[in-house]
Amino acid sequence: MKNNFLRAPLQNRPVLKVSLLLALILLSLWIATFFPKIVIAVIISVLVSFVLRPFVKFFEFRWGMRRVVAIPIVFVLTGGLFAVVAVKVVPFLVDRVRGLYDRFSQFPFESRLHQLASDFAEDIPFVDPKALAEKIQSLLTTATQSVGGLLEDLVPLLIALAIVPFLTFFILYEGDRGLKK
Repeated sequence: MKNNFLRAPLQNRPVLKVSLLLALILLSLWIATFFPKIVIAVIISVLVSFVLRPFVKFFEFRWGMRRVVAIPIVFVLTGGLFAVVAVKVVPFLVDRVRGLYDRFSQFPFESRLHQLASDFAEDIPFVDPKALAEKIQSLLTTATQSVGGLLEDLVPLLIALAIVPFLTFFILYEGDRGLKK
């Protein structure tokens, strides 16, 4: 009886119900701003679980496996697929990057930059070729430093993404039950 008493006011007041839901969503978003990397990991986990869910269902219903067994099998198969792709693709990409680096390190960058600035200054008389070359050099240095900063930010993100398999397992394991409740 007490339970119906608490539900009755919300059922008769949709504006109050929507307002409470909106307040809960806004509060959740505000709290999420303090933990952005964890929020990213949760979002990735949900997306991965949506992708892997059909495979888990296949093993569960087609082969009669329990869900707790089907999920690790799907993880192992998916991980194996990624491992094979990594073994085949990563060395190829490393060789390409190494080749680009070798070509870039042998490139006479300073002389080419000054030559380009001089050619540009010939066409536009009010441009100082030395100042233009220095400006381009400083822009490239800033871009290189930005890439270094990006790589520094990548490590904590990868650590946060280490929780993705665990979250994905529990989302897949409790997925249907959570939707039914």
